[in-house]
Amino acid sequence: MKNVSLSRGCMGCALAFIVGTGLYAVFSAVWVLALGAAFLFFIGGYFRQRFMWAGIWCVFLFFGGALYAKALSYETNHGLHVLFETEVSFTGRVVREPEVRNGSLVLIVLPDGDTSSQILTHTSLFENISYGERVLVSGVLQEPPVFEDFNYKAFLAKDGIHGIVRGAEISSVWNGAYEHGGQTFMARLFQWKNKMRETLSRIPPPSSELLGAMLLGDSQNMSDELQDILGKSGLRHITAISGMHVAMLSGGALVFFLMLGMWRRHAILLSLLFLILFVLIAGAPASAVRAGIMGGAMLVGQAVGRPSASWRFLVYAAALMLAFNPLLLLRDIGFQLSFIAVAGILSFAPTLLRFSEKIPVPKFIREVMAVSLAAYGSTAPLLFFHFSFLSLSSLLANIIAVPLLPFILGIGVVFLLLGSLWGVLGTILLVPLLFLLSLLHTIANLASLVPGLVLEGAISVTVSILLALIVVFLAVFLKQNTAGTYSKLFW
Repeated sequence: MKNVSLSRGCMGCALAFIVGTGLYAVFSAVWVLALGAAFLFFIGGYFRQRFMWAGIWCVFLFFGGALYAKALSYETNHGLHVLFETEVSFTGRVVREPEVRNGSLVLIVLPDGDTSSQILTHTSLFENISYGERVLVSGVLQEPPVFEDFNYKAFLAKDGIHGIVRGAEISSVWNGAYEHGGQTFMARLFQWKNKMRETLSRIPPPSSELLGAMLLGDSQNMSDELQDILGKSGLRHITAISGMHVAMLSGGALVFFLMLGMWRRHAILLSLLFLILFVLIAGAPASAVRAGIMGGAMLVGQAVGRPSASWRFLVYAAALMLAFNPLLLLRDIGFQLSFIAVAGILSFAPTLLRFSEKIPVPKFIREVMAVSLAAYGSTAPLLFFHFSFLSLSSLLANIIAVPLLPFILGIGVVFLLLGSLWGVLGTILLVPLLFLLSLLHTIANLASLVPGLVLEGAISVTVSILLALIVVFLAVFLKQNTAGTYSKLFW
């Protein structure tokens, strides 16, 4: 403990904060024990310096638990509970992009005078409401339900939504003015996104549905048939904007720019800009922003020039995001996938590339495959834990389909960007994009014909834990046995 460097000590602080956040969820007394341990270590540190860092880490463990406790307390003390099951009428502003779900228009409204508790409203599709508008909402305020197999209340609470108004009567009271520059920027961004949807309409379904889900977050526009095919094939995860997409896209962009002969730092900078562009094209939803922060942390770590730096920036990014919203750790699948996907790339991609050197394909293809398979392999246990479905053809389908994603995402981003600026420009990428999307759909369709297994309850949890332990064991083993190989690879 005496020789702990400042950088490792700070890394330990971030890790202790993350662990404290998670531990409080299963052991609420952790913050009391952490504070007591910190006091004892600091007393010991007065006599022996080696105990000082242990005391500091316990303090951060305490802070993680304390912030999680504060977030939990707000779930039941947000002030809206006294109005549940009563008729309400209030004015507020639409703070997220409106969505169409199950035949109704869904709006997230922040009431005037309340800076935190948002309300989910369902209204008629005939209403023409845009992001940033001020609206008058009337209807019965309800508490989000808790179903037998899904806690919808907790799911919404992690995003600051604490009430629902179904069948709401909504009228605009907007004067055309935004409150600040951030709202103006987001409004222009959503207008640009609608232009991209117009560009996307040139592609026939199901290709347009796949690309819209992967890049614009329009998964609700996928047909029931397509969703069923993706679910049975084990490829449903490829249509959700998550950390795996961002990790693949940023890693693939980095490989591409390096292949063009760019200096390493220039390639990293362009990859970071491309990553930001992807998040903006997706409309900057919370899931894409969180995934972008994780992927950006990886790229910033690469810019420093040491593999360990990427791990530190990744952990710092996770700790910072949890400091703003501790509930993300256990309630947000996107946050979990983002962190694990990037960690998986850092752990497995270099070794996968080294083992694939004898495959007779261009190095660029091998590097993209290494990044893609590393991201998928590391997130597979988590995907199985949440969805409890094991497709017997999933592994083969993902081995074939996942390496296509960086190309689909990269070409798709450029296609939508060019098409939204000038429609003719986008057509030059239409043929390769349609080919890749059709190939992806064919793979999913063939894989869906193979029966799958649904494992539930304790069996599902046990299998997920075993898969996760295998992934962790491989990561530790590779770290101990492949030291020094990073400098020879694309990182």
